[in-house]
Amino acid sequence: MSLFYAENISPETVLDKSEARHLAAFRIKEGDQIQIFDGKGTSALAIVKEITKTIAKLEILNTKKFTPRQNGKITLIVSIAKGQRFDWLISKAAELGADCIMPALFERTVKTASGKNLLERYRKLSISACKQSGNLFLPRIYPPDRFEEHLKQLSDSVFLSASLSDNARSLVEIDLDISANYAVFIGPEGGFTTREEQILKDSGAENISLTSTTLRTETAAVCCCSYLALMRDSARA
Repeated sequence: MSLFYAENISPETVLDKSEARHLAAFRIKEGDQIQIFDGKGTSALAIVKEITKTIAKLEILNTKKFTPRQNGKITLIVSIAKGQRFDWLISKAAELGADCIMPALFERTVKTASGKNLLERYRKLSISACKQSGNLFLPRIYPPDRFEEHLKQLSDSVFLSASLSDNARSLVEIDLDISANYAVFIGPEGGFTTREEQILKDSGAENISLTSTTLRTETAAVCCCSYLALMRDSARA
C-alpha cells in the first residue's frame, strides 16, 4: 500500500494539494483505504472521504505510534555540493534513515546554498524519499552554516571524519558501538584544510576512509550513512 504524508494526523485529517495530486496519480478514489504518516513516527490507516484538485479529506481508521530513537542516531555534516547533487544526497539520506542533515560550509566548499525556499525544497525531497522507502521519521534538516557552528550543536555524538589523510582507518575496521549516536563530517572534494583537520582532531573526531578511490561528497555521505544504518538496524532486527 502506498504511503502518503499528512503534517498532522487527527480524526478528520486533510491532505494538502500536493498529496491530493499524488492520490490522483495513483488513481485513488473516494472510499479507498490508504496509509498515511506524519514524519514524526505516527502512521494511520484511513479511508478517503472526499478528493478535489486541492485537498483530500480522510477518515482515520486506526493509528500506530512509534517512539523516535534515542540511541543510534546518524547526523551528517556535509559540504554543500553543486547543482542537484545535494538534492540527491538529501533524498538518499532520508531513505536510509539519517536523523539529522547539516549542510555545511568548509573553506574549500565551492557552492553555497541560498534562497528563501531552500529548506522547504529539502523538506519536500525528504518527504518524497520517506514515502518511497517507508521511513516514518523525517530527518531534521538544518539551515546551511559554517561547519564550526554545526559542531557546537553536537554534544552527545561520536565524531567521525571522512578524511583523505594517511592515518585514516577503514570504517569497517572500527569497532562501532551501535547504541551510540554518530556525527559524520564529510568535506568538499578538495578535502579539509589543515586548520579544519585540527579543529576536528581537537573535537575528538576519528579519521575514517571508505574506499581505495576518491569519492564525491554526496557519494561519501551516502556510503557512510548506508554502513551506519546497516549496522544499527541489523543489530536491532
